[in-house]
Amino acid sequence: MDASETTQLLRPELNGNGSKDPLEAQAKELGVTPFQKGTAVAVCLNYIIGTGCFGLPYAFTATGLGLTSLLLLVGSVCAFISLNYTLEIVTRGEGATSAEEERSSEPVMEMSYRKFGFTTLAYKFSGSTLQNITQLVMTCYAMGTLWLYSSIFSSSVSAIFFSYVLHTECDVYAPIHSNRCEASYYVCMAIFATIVITLGLQDLGDQAVVQKLLSLYRVVAFVIMITTLIVKIAVNPNFVPHRVDDIGYFDWKKFALGFGPCMLAITCQYNIPDVIQPLQDKRAAKQVTFIALFASVVLYFALGLLGALAFEHVNPLVTLNWNDYTACGDGWEPCPRNYFANAIQLIVMLFPVVNVTSSYPLVSITLGDNIMGMLPAAWSEKYGAGNVKTGSRLVCLVPPLILATFFKKIEIIFTLSGMFGFVLSLVLPCALQVASLDYCTRTFGNIKSSITPYSVDIISERKFSNVMFWVSTVITGVAVVTFFLPKAV
Repeated sequence: MDASETTQLLRPELNGNGSKDPLEAQAKELGVTPFQKGTAVAVCLNYIIGTGCFGLPYAFTATGLGLTSLLLLVGSVCAFISLNYTLEIVTRGEGATSAEEERSSEPVMEMSYRKFGFTTLAYKFSGSTLQNITQLVMTCYAMGTLWLYSSIFSSSVSAIFFSYVLHTECDVYAPIHSNRCEASYYVCMAIFATIVITLGLQDLGDQAVVQKLLSLYRVVAFVIMITTLIVKIAVNPNFVPHRVDDIGYFDWKKFALGFGPCMLAITCQYNIPDVIQPLQDKRAAKQVTFIALFASVVLYFALGLLGALAFEHVNPLVTLNWNDYTACGDGWEPCPRNYFANAIQLIVMLFPVVNVTSSYPLVSITLGDNIMGMLPAAWSEKYGAGNVKTGSRLVCLVPPLILATFFKKIEIIFTLSGMFGFVLSLVLPCALQVASLDYCTRTFGNIKSSITPYSVDIISERKFSNVMFWVSTVITGVAVVTFFLPKAV
């Protein structure tokens, strides 16, 4: 898009469609379907509450109650800071681009309906090296996450089918399981592939209603899980000290096993450009994203701690612990099946199914659109922008489905994906924050040109951002080392 075209989008007096709102005209031009704050919060929740939450109780059990709580707390604080950085970076991308197109020396730091993904921003502010690093990290994280989504969907649906139809158990993560259980996993994978590929080829604005319904289901499922865990603990209060002794507080040798799921649970920053692009009231971007992240963190702490304390053996996919829920006694005492227990069990067991079904296409859209942004412009002219976009998304949609078909050890995938997620959610936003501050100072002549509506004293400054970058880099290194350490102990 050249400068004259952008000017027509941003100035209402030049728009041929008669619209008085320049942003409305821009949305129509770009094919964006705007949505309200409520929908934006729902979509943001769907991005944040992914598979990480299902591995948190196992992480608390493996790493220790104190260490995992500390990781989740510190990670959450860092997530809020890097989330703010993301809003600043996106705003600087729009301000700097508009100023260059209009040949202005004073950038207007306001968001529009244009989307600036992480790879686009990395190239703009620092060049191809940071862009390539960003794309590599994003690809590794997204592929690992989608791989995890695929495995979780198929294993959960298989377990539900065997429980309700065949009245037996099917846990594909168990060392020994039947051939029928394995075959069921493959059939469910084929069903999942059909659903997510169809959704992944649609734009985000076209999924608004579906995403709102799925977000509501998430909240209901979380409330049910936490309530049943509280009941189980309340009925067996003497069991908690026993579990605390078994789990312990700090096992630094297994740092990576707690670090991965905690970081995976709060990784959302690279999705934020997708959330705020269709948001009609751009001034509400911080309110929307911070509300969604805060709500997610509260739910994570509750589920992780209660799940670890309530069960003698915590499944790496914690919802499978509801496979034998009965609603009798503490909720898990043997008794004949009843409708209430079946309803609770089904809602919880379907939670990861619904979760990954909504999240898989969202992640694929983000990654696919970032890949498309790195492709030569000539490809869109030659093959058509729609075809290139479809091809970019298919590259993201299909490979994880194939990987999950042949490799299902989810605790390892949780850990590896979480490491890449930490780099993506903190290390890269800090690097982009520093690069964007330097770019605006260099291009427009003073540091004041980099100030956005989201800038915060001290936290948004270059020195603080630089310290955050190096601290987060060191933490990532520790996680990588400790990932291999337990094998040698």
